[in-house]
Amino acid sequence: SHSPSYHSHQSVTTSPRRANSRVTKPSKRNRPGPHSNKPYTGEQVHWMRYHRQDLGLFWPQVHALFYEHFPGEERQSVACITSRYYRSNFLPKLGENGEPMLDRSGKFVMEAAKVRGRATEEGKHKPFLFVDVHPEWALVYDWVTADDKKKAMRVLQELDGQPQQRNGDKSEKWRNCQRALRTIDGQSQELAM
Repeated sequence: SHSPSYHSHQSVTTSPRRANSRVTKPSKRNRPGPHSNKPYTGEQVHWMRYHRQDLGLFWPQVHALFYEHFPGEERQSVACITSRYYRSNFLPKLGENGEPMLDRSGKFVMEAAKVRGRATEEGKHKPFLFVDVHPEWALVYDWVTADDKKKAMRVLQELDGQPQQRNGDKSEKWRNCQRALRTIDGQSQELAM
């Protein structure tokens, strides 16, 4: 006999043949073991991106360091932080003219920025590193290295149109996407995804 805490409902069937084939999964609410419904802070999501993308650490390393940097957080597995990371991996969608697209209410239309897409021709026109996606934040956090703060400053100078800082490997599409990201970072409203 199974414990009732593992089953959120009883399976009711009229056919004896189907009664044995039906399997019920434990409801999320009644599953044993620790879990956290506490949302990640913006800084925590930024920290994950920086350590995974910019520093090139593997997920088990990021997970172990997460506990050191954010003591008291209950994130039991690597899957906890990777799933949150991938849910935040969106960039503004660019139209045919290379400008960010807006929905009917004037919000940026967002699209998934798949990590595997970086090697494609289209992916070369999208920022992926934390210092490229959030250069203003890179200057604020104490856990960003001095060299990466310099990179973030160069990104900001380029976006602000300082020609001496213009980096030839960044396309106009990349700059348009980055400008939209800067606007989004300053917005408090929800995005269309």
